[in-house]
Amino acid sequence: MCYCVKSFASEQRKAPHFAETVKGCMQRIADWLKALGLSEYAERFAENGIDASVLRHLTDQDLKDIGVLLGHRRKRLVALRSCLVRSRPSPSLRPQ
Repeated sequence: MCYCVKSFASEQRKAPHFAETVKGCMQRIADWLKALGLSEYAERFAENGIDASVLRHLTDQDLKDIGVLLGHRRKRLVALRSCLVRSRPSPSLRPQ
């Protein structure tokens, strides 16, 4: 899932068929939700156009609006934070 979130823009620029790229990314989101035990929300994410370009910007209220239960919202937010933290460069690798 981290790959999907951080590489969406580069895939979008390279892909000759944007719809195929979005479909592939939506599948990765569905796979990520399944890994979290939240596969029942994959269709809701797709129906609401939630792809990697907006995934990291979803708020608790956004998830509530599409019908994600409170406990599941927390689970998803924690997983996304963890993914984003792992994708950041370590402090020792940042330019001085």
